Amino acid sequence: MLPLVIYEDEAIVAFAKPSGLLVVRDRWDHELANLVDLVHEAGHAEWSNVHRIDRDTSGVILFAKHREALNHVARQFEERTVAKTYVALVSPTPKSTTGTIDAPLADDPRRRGRMIVGHRGAESQTDYEVLEEWRGRWAWVQLRPRTGRTHQLRVHMATLGSPIVCDPFYGSAAPLLLSQFKRNYRPTRDVEPPQLDRLALHAESLAITHPSTAEPLTISAPLPDDLTFALKQLRRYA
Repeated sequence: MLPLVIYEDEAIVAFAKPSGLLVVRDRWDHELANLVDLVHEAGHAEWSNVHRIDRDTSGVILFAKHREALNHVARQFEERTVAKTYVALVSPTPKSTTGTIDAPLADDPRRRGRMIVGHRGAESQTDYEVLEEWRGRWAWVQLRPRTGRTHQLRVHMATLGSPIVCDPFYGSAAPLLLSQFKRNYRPTRDVEPPQLDRLALHAESLAITHPSTAEPLTISAPLPDDLTFALKQLRRYA
């Protein structure tokens, strides 16, 4: 079943990708579900993804319906004229409420699929802004990557000292629990259910130039229920 379509016209279509779904086939395990295969199996073999986001990141994913549209939008990504906006829950709150993280990224030679900051890495910059914060322990931040490196936002927030919640690679895989922030919390069961147990990162919007009309277009993906619930709990109890 295809994810929610959040925009569609004669040239492009955008989906709200859920967390846990790959965009393209995994390099090592071809049996894992991925969005490209789902799109092709649904009868759209000519559609191509224009970009990617991490498997555990939710949010906007754009497909082109034909070669001309693909080339047009892909060029915008290559020339860095696409404005990408993400939101994330991080812990602890960054010391500065706004800033730019400038840290080059390279493959980690000791762990496959992981990135590290290194002076010989590729140029990488991310602008960030704290939108809300709770007790200095958690913050809801907006992230605007200037470059598009693998795991860029995850590594940059960890470098800042505020890794994204539920990030097993660059922070902690521990889930967000109500007992962490609700005063006088009393468990009602032996195992406490998590308020959030997946990477707290969402690709909120993409701003491009439309390949057919040449007009500016911003495509936004609604915040998923799990992140909405986590924020509601933090706002209520923290």
